[in-house]
Amino acid sequence: MALTPDNKKQLFAGALVAVLAVIVYFQFFAGDDRPSPATARTTQIKNGIPIPLSPASPTPKAGSATLARTQGKELAVITDPLPLELLSVRLRPEGGTGRNIFIYPTPTPTPAPKPTPTIPPPPPPPVLISGLNPSGVIARTADFNLTVLGAKIPADAKVFINGRDYPTAFINETQVRASVTAATIRAAGNMRVEIKSVSDPAMFSNGLNLNVAEPPAPPFLYVALSIDKKGVHTAVLKSQADGQLINVHQGDTIDRWRILAISGDKIDILDINYNIPHALNFTGEGG
Repeated sequence: MALTPDNKKQLFAGALVAVLAVIVYFQFFAGDDRPSPATARTTQIKNGIPIPLSPASPTPKAGSATLARTQGKELAVITDPLPLELLSVRLRPEGGTGRNIFIYPTPTPTPAPKPTPTIPPPPPPPVLISGLNPSGVIARTADFNLTVLGAKIPADAKVFINGRDYPTAFINETQVRASVTAATIRAAGNMRVEIKSVSDPAMFSNGLNLNVAEPPAPPFLYVALSIDKKGVHTAVLKSQADGQLINVHQGDTIDRWRILAISGDKIDILDINYNIPHALNFTGEGG
């Protein structure tokens, strides 16, 4: 029996409907069908973050959602393809800024520095000295006696000045007297005075300063010189206080200053109060 064109069209349409019915059935109603690993991704949502399931996890039917138990908790499991936009979403952690999915631990505060222990001052020495007589001298003067006053001074005490011991006379436990040479005070400055026991190194004193001052200088300038026919030298001094000109000869005395010698270069002059010689160099300011 020959088929007419209309019959052919009807058979073709019926076959097409049957094929479509089979496709729909396997797509939506077949319970044993599973998505291919290459085309579907199985994930679970935990704490708001999509996490891929391991290959051993059962894969639900495509397009459906079931509940899975993990460690006693029910988790939503989806089998739809994972939306890529979820990977770029930064979930805001509780109490965070919403700019990072990581939660950083609170930094440990830096401990406060330990206070530096205070070192107690050393105990006072067993021998205490409280005064010197004289408390100061003029440099380049003569030998003198120095009395040291204090308490608990041992009988064998010696006076030390700048670390050097001097002949010492014990008077009582409150004072001793040392003989100091002129060479000790040739230069100005402070000199440290102490007391130490000869027999017991543990018996020593605190220290006091003896002030050695510069001697006063002559208050004159040597400004002119004249020599008469007899060879007598007459020097002209100018007072630094008021500018007064004073004619002097060898042997003259002006206040505390005695003229020892006169030459064209200098005048030797003595401070008679301290017996200290000085030299006045010629300045020529008198013309």
